[in-house]
Amino acid sequence: MTVNEQAAKFIIDSLTRRRSPIKAATARAYQSHITKWINPYLGNAPVSSIQNGMAKDFIASLHRAGLKPASINAIFMTLKLVIASAVTEEGDQLYDVKWNPDFIGLPVVVPAEQDAPTVTPSAVYEAISRAFRLEKALYALLAGTGLRIGEARSHLCSLNGLRW
Repeated sequence: MTVNEQAAKFIIDSLTRRRSPIKAATARAYQSHITKWINPYLGNAPVSSIQNGMAKDFIASLHRAGLKPASINAIFMTLKLVIASAVTEEGDQLYDVKWNPDFIGLPVVVPAEQDAPTVTPSAVYEAISRAFRLEKALYALLAGTGLRIGEARSHLCSLNGLRW
């Protein structure tokens, strides 16, 4: 089975499993990593061939693409989940790879070096004051709860029985 085929199976199984199915937003993030980064580089490779050496080349390609450490780690985590999702009919893992983060060049994420801007209370107040009626409530909700816009949309749709 190729990485591309296993990745497609992984997404479907993750969404439909009985025990802790992933949310749609998580599936979209995984699918984005798979489509944009994993499949172009590793998609045609057999899952059994993905070991530390191939992972090292893959991580190097992500570095060359200019990705930040947190993005590289998220993409690699998705690859690890895809490989770990390959199981036998009895549910035993087919490829139990012992990953070597030093060998493959997996970057360390340093929180202090991450570009994680925060919004000041005065900026929130200004955004709310400039917004139109319903947008005022939305901005206040997002700022007060810490929800991202996609999470708020998902929650609102699920409350109203809608599908986004």
